[in-house]
Amino acid sequence: MKDVDRIYWLRCGIGIIAGTVCGILSKSINGFGYEGITISLLFYLASYYIIKMVLKITPSPDDKTIPAKDKITPSNMFTKGIGTYALLWFTIFIFILNFI
Repeated sequence: MKDVDRIYWLRCGIGIIAGTVCGILSKSINGFGYEGITISLLFYLASYYIIKMVLKITPSPDDKTIPAKDKITPSNMFTKGIGTYALLWFTIFIFILNFI
């Protein structure tokens, strides 16, 4: 699996976990959801450090043989999978707040 794919799937998994944790926490303390957004941001920041320290993914060198879609830049490491993370977090968060 390529590094960009590993980043993407890690953020998918963390989005589901963050949505579950935020939903259960907001439900248990009768919050308004603001704490869920804060926790979600903390999970997302933690995913960046997991990518750097646990998966040991580093930015790609300026090599012309690497296709542009597979090249990892420092900003790409932070933003890759952000849309999927946000949608999965939001969907799971709302589902838990409404149905559990």
